Amino acid sequence: MKGGELLLEIGTEEIPSSVLPKAMSDLKEQATRMLLEARIPAERVEAFVTPRRLVVWATGIPPRQATQITEVSGPPRSAAYDAEGRPTAAATGFAKAQGIPVEGLTIKKTDKGDYVCAVRKHPSVAAIRILKDLLPLLVSSLRFQKMMKWNGHGMRFVRPIRWIVAMLDGRVVPFHLAGLSSGNLSRGHRFLSGRPFSVKGWMDYRMKLRRNHVVLDPAEREGLIRNGLARFAKEVRGLVPDDADLLNQAVFLTEQPVVLMGGFDKKYLDLPVEVPVTVMKEHQGYFPLMGKSGSLLPHFLFVSNIKTQKPALIRAGNERVIRARLEDARFYFEQDKKQTLNERVGQLSGLVFHEKLGTLYQKMERIKQLAPMLLREAGRDEQEISRLEKAALLCKSDLLTGMVREFPSLQGIIGREYAKLQEHDSEVADAIAEHYFPRHGDDPSPPRTLTGKFLTAADRLDTLVGFFGVDLMPSGSMDPYALRRQGLGLVQVLLDEAFSRLSLQKAIQTAAGLYADRGVSLKKDSKTIRDELDRFLAQRMETYFKRRFGPETGYRADLADAVLCGAFDNPLDLYLRFVALMNFKRQPDFEPLIVTFKRASRILPAGFKGEVRPDAFKETVEKELYQRCRKAETDATGFFSRRQYPEVLKALADLRQPIDSFFNGVMVMDEDRAVRENRLSLLQRITKLFMKFGDFTKVMVEESSKAR
Repeated sequence: MKGGELLLEIGTEEIPSSVLPKAMSDLKEQATRMLLEARIPAERVEAFVTPRRLVVWATGIPPRQATQITEVSGPPRSAAYDAEGRPTAAATGFAKAQGIPVEGLTIKKTDKGDYVCAVRKHPSVAAIRILKDLLPLLVSSLRFQKMMKWNGHGMRFVRPIRWIVAMLDGRVVPFHLAGLSSGNLSRGHRFLSGRPFSVKGWMDYRMKLRRNHVVLDPAEREGLIRNGLARFAKEVRGLVPDDADLLNQAVFLTEQPVVLMGGFDKKYLDLPVEVPVTVMKEHQGYFPLMGKSGSLLPHFLFVSNIKTQKPALIRAGNERVIRARLEDARFYFEQDKKQTLNERVGQLSGLVFHEKLGTLYQKMERIKQLAPMLLREAGRDEQEISRLEKAALLCKSDLLTGMVREFPSLQGIIGREYAKLQEHDSEVADAIAEHYFPRHGDDPSPPRTLTGKFLTAADRLDTLVGFFGVDLMPSGSMDPYALRRQGLGLVQVLLDEAFSRLSLQKAIQTAAGLYADRGVSLKKDSKTIRDELDRFLAQRMETYFKRRFGPETGYRADLADAVLCGAFDNPLDLYLRFVALMNFKRQPDFEPLIVTFKRASRILPAGFKGEVRPDAFKETVEKELYQRCRKAETDATGFFSRRQYPEVLKALADLRQPIDSFFNGVMVMDEDRAVRENRLSLLQRITKLFMKFGDFTKVMVEESSKAR
């Protein structure tokens, strides 16, 4: 192997599993960058993490820095030296600033004349000397959401540092950090390993870690866990549902992962399936097992961090824990059933939504009015409206149940189950759960039912209007009320065809008025709220575009800007325009058409207004362009009304050739004022037609032609 081999291990107290994936990525990125900037670039850099260690392994590090020669230009020669060739104050000041004697300055010839130049040769330094200063900086550069101090040395890190291994080709790289000295002593598993052990290099380190019950590579730990899960699932003819978050948690919680299986009493299968699954996954980090038919099995899988000859003891301990949690859930479930959701509605007045926005009862009342208004605007019938009103009345009632108090993530879900038990309409019951969907930006499960869609839209719209109305908007990285998530979820829901007739501007105004009707005063008027939410939701729409159309599909921010720059009134309409534009950019006419449009719009004087007079046209090309423009306007009007945006773009593309012929055949800025203004009026009319689709001036293309 060419070059040197670096091993850095930062041993710590247990680091939370949630921060380790990013820490591993950041560590690799930072190490690669810092080695390069220090002029000792590595051929390969890898990072590994476990709950107790952050590790860098780099190979191909040169033994010494590359020699570096830098040149810095200074003042002109005429200013640096007088007529006798003596250095002036400008020369001596420049030399001093560069850290060289004035006699060391050289003259460099440039296109602008002769200039003084300081040439410095930076000597090569041994890599181990560079690493002595670089490695502490590397560790200190890592940032975590929560950091702590643990001794008097003042260093902040995610958890206290307990040991440091730093070696280059078997030699210790000496440095001090957080009151510790680097060395060659590592440690194994906290419970399964004894004393610290010395290491000689990477291969020796990996081998001894394994002997001391540590699997360093997260990918290898994941493989062990997957194999264990599959083996036990096969034993009981079950399936482990895919859950990347739960798997990641197990990978980054363990150094020596061992999969075991436990069981629980079948009586707990009488609970709604989400209840025991939530208990297993969110409270204990267990993997549920499902039967081939999709029903829950009375077994669970868990990942232990201890390899033992007596797994039955570990299994029994976990079974005791899950049994207690399931018994609590069963108790709350039975108690909750003694009171209906309707009976709980009045109690919502005792729960504060926000101190500035009233109670949850007031919020429920606003939703109960807003949701049917939106549904009526969509042209739906009274039976659907009645169903939505019932769902709006009940949608927050399960927040008062013991089940939700104990298991908050079951909000909505447990409300659906209680609604079904109380024989409410099945769509009403489903809507109670669905109005929390999508739960996050990457959630692929929007509401399925019509009732759920409009209940979700009303709930999120009410929340956004309220918080914006009392000036509690997100700022920078601060978003304590998760309004960006609420906004993104609202945009996703409004992309459904059910909202094709929605006027979001009108809905915002209505939602703001309902706050006053229910006794809550907002600081801002409805127009201000509408304008602020217009920009905010357009940004959320752009975020959705980026996620929906990633780099692999050729996503372009300028195309998003082109359709999102106007009023944000109907997200579905804007989405359809963006999709059409994304597809159209692949056509050969795309860039030439944009260039032609920009040429037409750019020649228009600022604030120009005029009416086309067909009888004033002199040349055939301008008459032909006028006729083609009228046809495009007629065709586009029908396409716009039916939201056939690919056809709109085709109609616009048909104007490219006659516009080009127009520019080639006439002088737009004719000396005759009447002729000039008539031609400009024609271009203005064409520009308006384009701008009806979007602002094409924001689309970035290579322009090779100029307007005449």
